[in-house]
Amino acid sequence: MNNDINTNKRSRGRPAGSQDFRTVAVPNEQPDIRKLARALLALAGVQLKSADKENSDDAA
Repeated sequence: MNNDINTNKRSRGRPAGSQDFRTVAVPNEQPDIRKLARALLALAGVQLKSADKENSDDAA
């Protein structure tokens, strides 16, 4: 019974011989401006928090 469990664990996930893959963005002729704006604002917020953290680490 223990052998069955180990065999199942080994067969999970991508096989070692599988091909690599790449995700390719396909441009849209009419991008959703609101989604793009939200994404850019979220990115700016993350960068601001990161910069604040770096500045507080330098001061300490």
